[in-house]
Amino acid sequence: MDRLAEEYNAEAERLAEQLDLCGIKKEALSSKARLSLHLLASTASKLQLAEARPELVLAAWADLLVKESRATAVLHKLQEGIDSLAQKKAAAQATNQVLQQILQDVQSQQRRLADKVSEQAKTTGQMRVKQQEYCRTQAKYQRRLAANGFTPEITHAALEADHNRVTELQQRLAGLQAKLASYHHLPASMLGAELALQQASERLVEKQANLQSRLADIE
Repeated sequence: MDRLAEEYNAEAERLAEQLDLCGIKKEALSSKARLSLHLLASTASKLQLAEARPELVLAAWADLLVKESRATAVLHKLQEGIDSLAQKKAAAQATNQVLQQILQDVQSQQRRLADKVSEQAKTTGQMRVKQQEYCRTQAKYQRRLAANGFTPEITHAALEADHNRVTELQQRLAGLQAKLASYHHLPASMLGAELALQQASERLVEKQANLQSRLADIE
């Protein structure tokens, strides 16, 4: 910076010399001219120019505008990226809220299910206790029945089962009797049956002969 200040001071001296050569004193310049000269020197200083020539100032100024334009474009892209991230963040927050609601619903269902399971376990325990009481009561009455001479064979269920078996046997017996009657009271043995059939045939022949004899007498 000191070097630039020295250069600007030297440039100011050169400008003053040129003004002197032209017969123009710095003090003779108007306030606006001096202000313009000061602004030109200040602008050259900020643009880091070795000389405060107008063409150099304009070129540096144009380069600065190009850089500013590029910076604006980059800033615009950054802003678009920020907006996109903001939208994604909002969508993620909305999704997160939905997921949290779903999680709360699932947790609520789990609590209700746990309560139901606990209630069922309690009911099962009560039923188990009642079953044990019923078993003890049944055993007590069975002991009393045994003391009074009761035997399980004459229970209603056992009698009902025996009745069903007797009915089934009677039905089978009726079927066998009907089948036996279809044999016209033939003996059970094969030899006896053949003898009975032979005797029946002989009686049939005898009756046929008698019938023919009577028919002959009628004629």
